[in-house]
Amino acid sequence: MGGETVAEDEYRIAGRIQHALDLDGFELFYQPIVSLKGDRQESYNLLLRLREEDGALREAEEFLPIAERSGTMAAIDRWVLGTAIAELAVQRTKGQEVNFFVSIAEVTLMEERLLVWICDHLRNCKARGNWLTLQVLEEHARGHATVFARLSNALRKVGCRIALNRFGEDQHPELLLRSLHVDYVEFPPDLGSGLADDRAKQKRLLELIKLCRDTGVKSVVTGVEDARSLTLLWAAGIDYVQGSFLQRPGPAIHRQ
Repeated sequence: MGGETVAEDEYRIAGRIQHALDLDGFELFYQPIVSLKGDRQESYNLLLRLREEDGALREAEEFLPIAERSGTMAAIDRWVLGTAIAELAVQRTKGQEVNFFVSIAEVTLMEERLLVWICDHLRNCKARGNWLTLQVLEEHARGHATVFARLSNALRKVGCRIALNRFGEDQHPELLLRSLHVDYVEFPPDLGSGLADDRAKQKRLLELIKLCRDTGVKSVVTGVEDARSLTLLWAAGIDYVQGSFLQRPGPAIHRQ
């Protein structure tokens, strides 16, 4: 896209986003979330890609900020959720006990009809809520604690699970975890990267794992990139891990 200014490039990408919404031009990639404690359910984190005119795929971090500025983030989240629920139904029909972790943005969290929309899609696809885990950034859950608590409590009644993403960035995570009912926390990717050679990270991780254990919340470390870190995480008592060392994201569900 040489010769484009930043503004022109953003305008073009915003156009591609709208085109993708109109004509189903997004693609979902799947990355396994692997249990270190023998959980037999297959869990996958869903990662969004945007298809360009030449067929190339843009990763989410390249276009989601533009989607937020252009006002299409809520529509994207609904596309992802709807597609995920439909795929869950297909996989379960095949006998695969899969669970999808799906992130929602701040604007989606604030939508009044989100709960009804999710329930409608679950019913229409003959899918169950306990096949779906909704992820919300820690800062958004903290900033909209009342809305988050109301939504998460209602979703849990229909079986959906709730995860806090990038957990532990707040100075007092114990207050958040004890005031909000969640099923999982995902630690920031940089906490799992280079862990084996960073004593400060190891100390912080052990503190967070103890907090999770004390509050009955399952822990997930993302960004695992080497065997030494994986061994350390297993010894520390982490419940689940995700990272390219285990398996890179792909456009289909590939079992190890």
